[in-house]
Amino acid sequence: MTNRVMTKVLKHWLDGKLETLEDLETELIEDVDIEKILDGLSDRTGHVVNRREELIWIKREDGKKAVAGVGDESSEAFKMGIL
Repeated sequence: MTNRVMTKVLKHWLDGKLETLEDLETELIEDVDIEKILDGLSDRTGHVVNRREELIWIKREDGKKAVAGVGDESSEAFKMGIL
């Protein structure tokens, strides 16, 4: 998976198209660029994104929440859990 594809997955989740998703753990074929991924979500409204070090909390407009662990900038691992 690439940063671009990861952005698409998050957009689908924000749009409510991945309602059966509970956990996602994947290795990217490139280093995680979390800023690029988050910038890719800027065209979506009604959600809140908070970032603290290696974790990102995303809250959708309907109240569903996800936590993503992005590791450091040299990491290729991306983990996300739906709360």
